[in-house]
Amino acid sequence: MRIKNLFTKKTPMPLPVALNDCLLLHQMGYRVVVHDGKVVAVVKENKKRTA
Repeated sequence: MRIKNLFTKKTPMPLPVALNDCLLLHQMGYRVVVHDGKVVAVVKENKKRTA
């Protein structure tokens, strides 16, 4: 029988409230989609290679 670890359970990303939240998500590698002043989606960006 496996023991379920409560700390490894992923919780959904909360939607940003302020512009600073959007900037922090951008630094973490997420893209925030805004339409008509409301947050529509938070999307994880792929890692980009730099030469």
